[in-house]
Amino acid sequence: SWVVGIEGDWTGMRAGGAFNQNWPVPGSTTSMSSEVEWALSLRARLGYLIWPNLLAYGTGGGAWGNVQYGASAVDTFAGYAAGFSSTNMSSGWVAGGGLEWAPFSGFGLLFRVEYLYYDFSGARNVTAAANGFPVNPSGFSWSDTTVSVARFGMSYKF
Repeated sequence: SWVVGIEGDWTGMRAGGAFNQNWPVPGSTTSMSSEVEWALSLRARLGYLIWPNLLAYGTGGGAWGNVQYGASAVDTFAGYAAGFSSTNMSSGWVAGGGLEWAPFSGFGLLFRVEYLYYDFSGARNVTAAANGFPVNPSGFSWSDTTVSVARFGMSYKF
């Protein structure tokens, strides 16, 4: 039997990444980071009952997330410092799949294990002014932010 549905969820998270790149000048670096603070999704779900109480499904749809960006470029020898930070609501897509199990027939308790892959578009490209170097700003560029989520869940169906 096939099962079709729509679901939405909100997930709080602290998923991110960062890097530091040293310059040829000792004590000088460029640092960049991005972090997803939460994600909201609205997805279609298509499943197949592989046993009477076990559903295998795929899911996909739209996603929105709160992404925090930060960057700095510092040259301690020359006294150069440029920085940027912002929080941005980004949109994108999410896709994944999982298994949902109803261990007790006639009782609405459900257990779920699933994997979701989020891709938030709207990469940032910014130019940050440098202290004391108005004609030499630093440019920072982030690619799309992606997050992989594996989760377990329990719900009760009335």
